[in-house]
Amino acid sequence: MKIFDVSFNDYYHTAQISLKKTPFILYYLYNFTMWLCDRVPSIYLPRIKYTSPKGYKTDLRCWFGDTQQLFHIYICAKMFNLVEKHTKYIDIPLPYPYLKDLFPDNDKTEWDKDDDKFRQLSKELSRKHNSQFKELQKKMYYTEIQKDCNPQIKWYNSLNKEEL
Repeated sequence: MKIFDVSFNDYYHTAQISLKKTPFILYYLYNFTMWLCDRVPSIYLPRIKYTSPKGYKTDLRCWFGDTQQLFHIYICAKMFNLVEKHTKYIDIPLPYPYLKDLFPDNDKTEWDKDDDKFRQLSKELSRKHNSQFKELQKKMYYTEIQKDCNPQIKWYNSLNKEEL
């Protein structure tokens, strides 16, 4: 299963496109496990004496709580770790103004007024990087055979398909 995401950081004026690739069966099993986790009844464990792996003397109720927490510790968390182990992440950092032009609705500009000076500096640096990026983009894409092709499509087509 492939999930694309566009991320903006208004504080540092950075942006990236992310691809998360997970085997479908693991994604399905993880969602099913989370569904089960919500439906496990919350039954308190008995107060049976228990020695923790670190050697603490306690009882089951104090250490684990109830059946929901026990299920979450030993099944949900293990499933999450398994899915994360087999998930591949590809992050493509791009200039903030460039992605903001492509995805204007994803940008939420709510911040504290105390940070305006830093944000202004970040914006200036971002604009500088954006102009450098666009110059490189013109050199890369418009010197190719397909001069009238959309640069984003050419960039996507030039990616190694095995990485995606």
